[in-house]
Amino acid sequence: MAAMAALMVLWPFANSDLTASADPVSDDLVFGIYDLPNSSFEESEPDGSASEWTLLQPLTAGVSASVSDGRSYNGSRSLRLTDGSTTETVAVGSVPIQVKPLETYTANGMLYIESGRSSFYMRFFDARGNGVGDIVDHKQTGLGAWQQVKASGQAPANAAYVRIFASISPLWMAESYYDDFSITGRFAQEQAIPGVLAIEADPVLQSEETLTVSLGVRYAAQLQTVNAIVSYDSSRFEVVGVNFTAPFDTGASSFDTSTPGQLVVHASADTGNAVNGDGGVAEIRFKAVRQGRGELTLSESSTLGKSDAGQTGRIYTLPSDQTIRIEVIGDPADVNRDDRIDQTDLMMTAKRAGAALTDQTRHLDVNGDGVIDRADMEIIAYKWMDEDEAAAGATWQAEEDVVPVAASATAIADLRFGEPESLGSPVQNVATLDAAYGYENGIAVMYTTVSGDPAVFNVVDLHNNALLKSFPLNGSVNAWSHAVDQSGNVYIAATSKLFRYSPSTGQLTDLGVAIASESLIYDIEIDEGGRVYGGTSPSGKVFRYDPATSQFTDYGSMVPGNQIARSIAYYNGKVYAGIGPNGAIIELNPATGAKEELALPVLEGVAEYPFVYGLDARGDYLFAYLYGNGIDSLIIYDLINGQWLNDVYTGVKGLHMSAVYDGKTYFVRDGMLASFDLTTGTVQTTGISYSVGLRHTGWVSFPGDPPADGSTLVSIQYNGTVAKLNPQSGRSGQLPVVVQGEPIEIHSLEKGPDGALYMGAFMSSTGVRYDPATASSFSFPMGQAESMGVLGNRVYFGVYPGAYVHEWDTTKPLQTEASQPDQNPRLTFHIGNEQDRPYVMESYGTKLFVGTIPDYGKLGGALVVHDTLSLQTEVYRHVVNNQSIVGLAYRDGKIYGSSSIHGGQGSTPTENAAKMFVWDVEAGVKISEFEPDIPGALKAPIMISGLTFGPDGLLWAAADGIIFALDPDTLEVAKSKVIYPGVTDYGKWRPIHMRWGNDGLLYTDLHGQLTIVDAATMEHRSLPVITPLFELGDDGNIYYAEAAELKKIQIARANAPVHPGTLSLEGDSGLVTGRQASMTLLTDQANALYALKATIHYDPAVFHVDEVAAGSLFSDGELFYRETVPGRIELVLTLTGTRSIRSDGEAAILYLTALNGDPSASVRLDGRSLLLADDAHITGGFFPVGQDRVWAAGVYEPEDANRDGLLNDADISDVAQHAGMAVDAATARYDLNGDGRIDVKDIALAAYRIRGTT
Repeated sequence: MAAMAALMVLWPFANSDLTASADPVSDDLVFGIYDLPNSSFEESEPDGSASEWTLLQPLTAGVSASVSDGRSYNGSRSLRLTDGSTTETVAVGSVPIQVKPLETYTANGMLYIESGRSSFYMRFFDARGNGVGDIVDHKQTGLGAWQQVKASGQAPANAAYVRIFASISPLWMAESYYDDFSITGRFAQEQAIPGVLAIEADPVLQSEETLTVSLGVRYAAQLQTVNAIVSYDSSRFEVVGVNFTAPFDTGASSFDTSTPGQLVVHASADTGNAVNGDGGVAEIRFKAVRQGRGELTLSESSTLGKSDAGQTGRIYTLPSDQTIRIEVIGDPADVNRDDRIDQTDLMMTAKRAGAALTDQTRHLDVNGDGVIDRADMEIIAYKWMDEDEAAAGATWQAEEDVVPVAASATAIADLRFGEPESLGSPVQNVATLDAAYGYENGIAVMYTTVSGDPAVFNVVDLHNNALLKSFPLNGSVNAWSHAVDQSGNVYIAATSKLFRYSPSTGQLTDLGVAIASESLIYDIEIDEGGRVYGGTSPSGKVFRYDPATSQFTDYGSMVPGNQIARSIAYYNGKVYAGIGPNGAIIELNPATGAKEELALPVLEGVAEYPFVYGLDARGDYLFAYLYGNGIDSLIIYDLINGQWLNDVYTGVKGLHMSAVYDGKTYFVRDGMLASFDLTTGTVQTTGISYSVGLRHTGWVSFPGDPPADGSTLVSIQYNGTVAKLNPQSGRSGQLPVVVQGEPIEIHSLEKGPDGALYMGAFMSSTGVRYDPATASSFSFPMGQAESMGVLGNRVYFGVYPGAYVHEWDTTKPLQTEASQPDQNPRLTFHIGNEQDRPYVMESYGTKLFVGTIPDYGKLGGALVVHDTLSLQTEVYRHVVNNQSIVGLAYRDGKIYGSSSIHGGQGSTPTENAAKMFVWDVEAGVKISEFEPDIPGALKAPIMISGLTFGPDGLLWAAADGIIFALDPDTLEVAKSKVIYPGVTDYGKWRPIHMRWGNDGLLYTDLHGQLTIVDAATMEHRSLPVITPLFELGDDGNIYYAEAAELKKIQIARANAPVHPGTLSLEGDSGLVTGRQASMTLLTDQANALYALKATIHYDPAVFHVDEVAAGSLFSDGELFYRETVPGRIELVLTLTGTRSIRSDGEAAILYLTALNGDPSASVRLDGRSLLLADDAHITGGFFPVGQDRVWAAGVYEPEDANRDGLLNDADISDVAQHAGMAVDAATARYDLNGDGRIDVKDIALAAYRIRGTT
């Protein structure tokens, strides 16, 4: 329900400067909705910004904030935010709203995410304008649809105001729309609107039933009058009456239906009886007079008045119309509401059998028992049987005459798309970035977080290697740091939030977002007073959390222009922050906020310091781990004497120095565990091999270890295993993973030469191969693959960090042991040259071409040419000066490429426009570089990508919301279309994908939305699916990623549904009266068969049908059959779920008993019987059998031995001639008494039946 907008707004605090003094809020408050100016963003300034809303900080390149006509939830406009970089932020805030401390306030809004991740939050301020608390709702799922966002919490004790913000964090590139903001809580009466007016009704009802529509109000504040205007479809509904609800049931209330299709409700409460809170206004009764879909609309012209309206003259109106859709149905079994019950209704229900009831599936619960099951399908099946087959739908030719329909220039209009179908979360991975250690009940425990959505915090018993507890960290996807305070409380830095776990209570507390502008906390430390300090990205800030006051303090950016405070250390009242990507160490005095840069020593061969990736205070030393630009060194600062030690230790693996034990701290150098003596300052190796870096560590005494072993150093590894390193004994080992894997966001998706889908995952050590043909998958070791490419039978993975390329031979089995031969997949080459992220691949012949993004803080990506035979690799950097390569296509000895102006993470672009270029592969030189002249572009794009050659010979590409094609000879734009107008500055690294379907159409995720383009006509269709990754399967369907889920959209053509095969009958001939026989309904050339409807005819004087059973093909499906007319069996068979039948076998078995002899007796399968492929619910198509299929059964009396239909002496003679023979299939009919012998008794029985005597 939308918040109301005042026709006349009174803002009590004309000065929006929060430093202005203000009187405390009165205790005379009402609970209601604040009269928020321009709450639905219908009003804008001349520059396009939203009236009454202000920017948190000025707009910079790549971001925008404006009122948009493109989408709206209520009214006609909304607030559009875009962020095309991962270095900038955009936030728009409301006017300040006066609040009362310790009262609870709830802000609501509607959000539509086109791409990326967006945020909605309340920020409380004290009277001086200082932020004193944020409550945030981050969203990155539910793309492509309006969804509610909500922030609710208690105003801090020192709060004076609150503002509502819409924002996109600097870590994400995103495009989002916001609408319909409101805030509820306790306000002064004059600050609250009179209430929220709404209509509600059951969305579905039967024809001729009475529809009751409730007209009500929520959050009323001194509401006196309501004038509601309700429009309706008079051809479908008629007003029966209106009953007013107290206190509006007065003589002053009335209604008017004099205007056709419009009901006006005048409701008035008695003077002195104004309404506060929630309540009803009236119950409106309509009669449904015609089947179909209709609407009821509460007009935006409806008004509400407060009790003081007579003095103030103020009335309030809705910001927009409010419409509810009512479906008047004739039969619940008509689930697709097309006025007939047929195969589509059955299949729609069968495919969702067992699914949870939602607004999207509720109509499939035909009998209303709360589940979608066999009972619902049974109702539909029998009603379908009642339908006349000739009028059941489109008439298809018999299968012999059906010809496939080829793609044409207008084929795009014929496409039919199924509903997105979830295939689950294929990447279930344990990714642990950090851990902390402690004791609970005398047991050593580890605290660690598994990355996922949400991330999950775990408590692990190290003594028994058992998982004790798990807690979801809602609103976070990972945790880079954990720290334990003096009381044993564990603080978790999870994405942008801080959590606290109490071992004493076993409870987890969400402490909220540390700094609203920051999207990631990298490291935290705790001082002697239990205060927590953290470093953030993308503004390189440091914050403090004080548990005594539950307040966050923002100390601001440590070094302007540096985006990441990657590491934090604390020593003797000072906080030290390690900065990147341009390395620096800042000493912060948290008492005064003063900052001072700690001068770094001059290092030989190091012109520019990389990240200070790790920072630890141990003893009286500060240890700084430097990482990046080929540097992996440890430098040490003497905090007592204020100077750097002379020794620089290279070959070091971060991230942290160990906790101190016996006067020493440990680190990893040159693949060995080494110690640093805090007394002597000497370094010694322990002799323990260890090839990865230490994360936060702990010292644990394991029960059963020899006393001489002392304590063991434990450190979590990225895959969840725990390393055990004992310097005293020289022993090392591991504890197996016990934490549960979580779904990981899919980061790359490509179809291999074997038709399987290969996936990489974000911040994961696992890849996945999914086979659409078998719906099976398996995982394999793989880093974060930014892109994949195919050459011959091999799949190549471009892995971050470090720009490594791995190779998978799809003709060989998986073999992950590096020490064994034929490792598959395997590392094939390293790009190096300050490159970090391989984001695009192309191949031709024996060459693999790779486009890359450079390292942190660097500009200048590379074109990489790798020969898979000679294994030679050429790296050409700055092919486009200071730009990265994100588009590649090969043709006739040339590489056609395109770029992004962005460099590595943390870099600042120097160029304004993306370029295209042509490269001579043999000569290894650039032939040309140019900016394409793209018709309809509002400005030069910052990224051009998606390069692919089409069947028409043109080079196709994409930029912002535009598809265009170049003549490869002239490099002029030959075709183009603006598909998504108004889009600028789209993209950073990940290219737009463009893939040609077997139907000749171009499929793309242009602007992050699945789009299909007919290259001949430039017609296009947009699907309501927002995704940055998709593939086309060999089965012709679309597969795409939505966060951690893999989803499928089935594609069919309206004039070419899949042919599911046909049917035949099979059974024994020469049946005997009085005995049971079986007849089998068989499939023939079954292909994607999902369901069938068959009619079988027989003579009821000859046969009795005892039972119909499902055959092996449908044994786990559903069978429905009946015999309403003697001699005619009607049956329906269907699978459930998403399976289909692709092999021949038994569909159904009929068990019959022969009643009377009739040598000409037969059973007939009606040629009008129907077969349905698994796309029939989309195409509406079905295939008749065509010709009747007949089983010539032949029924005989048992004594009719020669099967001539007559009982005479010839039968007696025939039995006598077979006397003494063994009984087998050929002679069984002569064993008349069934005793296993053919003898005189059988002859006598024949004679008795035929002659009446023996």
